[in-house]
Amino acid sequence: MKHIRELKTRWQIRFANAALAPSEVSFAFRKADYSPKEIQHLRDELYVEWRRGRWDPWTRHLPGKETPARPVGVMESTLAYCRHKRLLGQRRQRGGWSKETHRNYVTVFKRFANHVGPVRLARALTAEDFARFIFREGLSEATGATYRRMMATFVAWMKAEGLASAALEMPPTVRARRLIRPYLTEEEMEAVCRTHERLCREKVEKKHAPKTGKNTGTARLWMSDAFRVLFYEGLRRGELLALRRGAVDLAGRRLRIGDEAFIPKGRDESVIPITPPALPIVDRRCHGLGPTDRLFPYGSPGRLSGAFKAAIAVAVPEKASLDLKSLRRSCGYYWAERGVWPLDLQALLRHKSFRTTEEHYVEGPLARQQERFEAAWQGVEKSSVFYEGMTPEKEANQT
Repeated sequence: MKHIRELKTRWQIRFANAALAPSEVSFAFRKADYSPKEIQHLRDELYVEWRRGRWDPWTRHLPGKETPARPVGVMESTLAYCRHKRLLGQRRQRGGWSKETHRNYVTVFKRFANHVGPVRLARALTAEDFARFIFREGLSEATGATYRRMMATFVAWMKAEGLASAALEMPPTVRARRLIRPYLTEEEMEAVCRTHERLCREKVEKKHAPKTGKNTGTARLWMSDAFRVLFYEGLRRGELLALRRGAVDLAGRRLRIGDEAFIPKGRDESVIPITPPALPIVDRRCHGLGPTDRLFPYGSPGRLSGAFKAAIAVAVPEKASLDLKSLRRSCGYYWAERGVWPLDLQALLRHKSFRTTEEHYVEGPLARQQERFEAAWQGVEKSSVFYEGMTPEKEANQT
């Protein structure tokens, strides 16, 4: 038998068995560490561990203790470790954290707990759990090495406190892994768009009385156009959804990002070219709209991201971890592979510092590209893929 009792500052999980003495044992957990739903999950997990014989709340003891060992979840153990390190820092003892270090590191440990399961028992952690967190895709080797050092001290502390299994070891420093590029190719992006359209139609066909709202069923097909514009223009989702007809210059093939009602990430207005693949999509979305009408009027950032995640999980399952932001990175790689001048790519993506563009999308260090940059500044013709078909007057306005 198991049940939860809510106290003033703690949750209390009780286990009862009339055949044992004492017939009931209880364990307390801080309310600040567990929500009502999380404490229910922890209670169920502890009950399963007990019934399967992997944990006995009546007989298991901590080393040197006479009271039963209280089972500790991963989230609780990480927060206790962070409090311990901060206390050492306040006492100016070796290994302690400053206030700033604690603020930065506690975020990492919370992310780890959510990655492996916040209510999972700390004693059930394995080396593979740490390996999946440290060597996950999209994490640089330097960051992974830092995380590994942090987790190694955390594991040593849990062993000393009796919270982790004595057999728990950290994964090796170097681990071979298959690199998945953190962006989509044009073919993969089109597959995502086709999959989204198919999922919308299938959802309507499965329902006997489908909803007829402007953002449900087949009415969500506009999101395919949104994915394509994000891919070819490198916009952020908030910038796309705030785009109005008055900010689109089809004759000059330009987009104005930002106005009085919407302040973009760079805190100022920017004008970027409408790339050739995006031009017919933008032209179609502008048809019949007034200057203040939005090109994508029924969208919300959450729904757009959710639709993209659902489509990419089916269309490109090996890259299902990518989110909507990956379309902006994909835009940079797409145009860089087609020989766009680095300075034009910086203007399209609106990077304030050129080193950001150089770091992500330009092959080789800055010194190896010096001749190309000097030639661009000396008036060499701009990338034709952006300005193809423009008259000299229009190109003068663009520059």
